[in-house]
Amino acid sequence: MKTVGWMMVVILMVSSLLSAQPQSCVATHGTLSVQGTQLADSHGDPIDDVSNVMYTLHFYAATHKQSLRDRGDYALAKGLPIFVSEYGGCEASGNGPLNMEEWDAWIQWMEGHKISWCKWSIADKNKTCSVLVPGANSTGGWQTEDLKESGIHSRELLRELNGTVRINQ
Repeated sequence: MKTVGWMMVVILMVSSLLSAQPQSCVATHGTLSVQGTQLADSHGDPIDDVSNVMYTLHFYAATHKQSLRDRGDYALAKGLPIFVSEYGGCEASGNGPLNMEEWDAWIQWMEGHKISWCKWSIADKNKTCSVLVPGANSTGGWQTEDLKESGIHSRELLRELNGTVRINQ
């Protein structure tokens, strides 16, 4: 059996996905991610002949700090689009204390670069990264008492950054 490198697998998958849906955008992770050992291929270049690929970045504010943002800046300077497909205000384990100062530094960095982001995790697990208290309704409509500190801060950020003001919540 021939061994195939991770980059080749990603290139084949991206090519296959985009041949079926050429207007789609593919978010890659693994050695292609900003956190990976490479930004793209072995030379640090984006995947050849493909323009609709985003390179993912995951961060946990209490673990990943300025050095990872610097790597993100490097990728952006090379013209690589970044999507933060997972982040938390806590440690990379999903637990530990929230680092609000670093979390806010990340938000400022993403907003400054117009990078879209997804919060991890919209769940009621007994982990710091989860935004819901155990037993919270899984279909939404959450009140403040349904949210952990991470959820309260996440909601405040979303409302502030999207110009939404809510009364009675």
